[in-house]
Amino acid sequence: MMSGSSWKDAFPLLLFVGGCLIVGFSSSLLSDSAGGYTGLDMPPFSPPGWLFPVAWVVLYILMGLSIWSVYLKGGDLAFYILFCIQLALNFAWTPVFFGMEAMGAALVILVGMFACTLLATLVAWRVNPRAGMLLVPYLAWMMYAMYLNGGALVLN
Repeated sequence: MMSGSSWKDAFPLLLFVGGCLIVGFSSSLLSDSAGGYTGLDMPPFSPPGWLFPVAWVVLYILMGLSIWSVYLKGGDLAFYILFCIQLALNFAWTPVFFGMEAMGAALVILVGMFACTLLATLVAWRVNPRAGMLLVPYLAWMMYAMYLNGGALVLN
């Protein structure tokens, strides 16, 4: 059985990780991202469509662990604001890219998302280095996504 202290830490963990996963899942429901991806001309080194949901599940879990790690150290308002902005931009990207087929606007969203996440990572690192490290794979994925989005914009 969990002690009161453990439950106090576990509930926010479930809330943060679950919240990130729900945002991602909800965004994917707003457009046919799998069908839209297969119909596009994509740049070299584009992954197969099945890789995206796998990668995003891992990234959303890491994002949730990061915000939880900041929370455990007492939180940081700047981090929470930046994190929420990037998560809102993350939510917007899929329907803009696939639903509206507005690849240029989607690239602008992605650049903003990257900038907010980079700043959030720096703030998180100051609060809890583990929290910052947990966002590094997300930053790397966004750089790759900017390449894919830009390539799709040019090729389509």
